[in-house]
Amino acid sequence: VDKDIFEANLSQTVEDQAVGILFRNLKTTDKYDSLELDDVTKNSLKDHKISMAAENFLGEFLERYLKEKLEQHNWHWCCNSLVNAVDFIKENDDESFVLLQVKNSSNTENSSSSKVRLNTTIKKWFRRKASNGQVCWDKFPDNNAIEDLNEESFLQWISKLNISVKDTE
Repeated sequence: VDKDIFEANLSQTVEDQAVGILFRNLKTTDKYDSLELDDVTKNSLKDHKISMAAENFLGEFLERYLKEKLEQHNWHWCCNSLVNAVDFIKENDDESFVLLQVKNSSNTENSSSSKVRLNTTIKKWFRRKASNGQVCWDKFPDNNAIEDLNEESFLQWISKLNISVKDTE
């Protein structure tokens, strides 16, 4: 794992009080006379912001993990949009290339990233199925690399990251 320090910036959007009231009402059957949000609800909304920040980081961290694991299999990380819509590239023995788009989950793809693959050889791989949480390491499009990729290793890797929340309050 890189020695980099990653700092999550929480959304600067001020919570909508109406969302807070609905959130509170969805969490409990208790009825409140006050429109003021209690501390538990305020903390839950902040936790939601932290969860969103974690989700925003996850794609990048998945790519960094794969970079470490795939280098020995001649995959190259195309970080910072080095190659449009491609996260990893590998040259085959026949001098053809495998172009790969990596997604954390089957539901994290937007329409522009799916359209860009039309009429191309760019493959897509995702870590997990959103509908049931099943991980898909065994579906990685390189049989030689599959033995080095697994969920436990990935979870261990991210647990060692130096990450914190930049609190602007």
